[in-house]
Amino acid sequence: MDVPKGEFMINTYAIGRVGSQPELKQTKSGVAVCTFSLAADTGWGENKQTTWVRCTAWRKQAEVVAQYVQKGSQLFVEGTPNVSAWSSKDGTAKANLELTVSNMKFIGSKSQGDSGDAGLQVQWNDQNQNFTPTLTDEDVPF
Repeated sequence: MDVPKGEFMINTYAIGRVGSQPELKQTKSGVAVCTFSLAADTGWGENKQTTWVRCTAWRKQAEVVAQYVQKGSQLFVEGTPNVSAWSSKDGTAKANLELTVSNMKFIGSKSQGDSGDAGLQVQWNDQNQNFTPTLTDEDVPF
């Protein structure tokens, strides 16, 4: 891939469970946008830490998220990161990690436990704006 001189691209990958029901909205110009939070865990036992990633999907991808993703769904997401930092009222430094989703894959659902190897296997990336998933009753994890 040729990247123009003076420009760069950063991508971030995250695997986690959706923390709340995705919220689908439309911009004033009618573009679909869907936001959801993803809980990505690192470490084990007492050392386990959860990082919350605020994810935003656009256009047809937003519609797919709104239709098929629910709280507890396990996802792989890839996208462009953005970090916003601020200070709370008590002076504590705070930050949000946000991800504009460019690629995602459904890898399981909460009802499947931690196996993550069955269920809805729909691959999406922003190159596939006309993508429509073909699903049977066996494909749906709930």
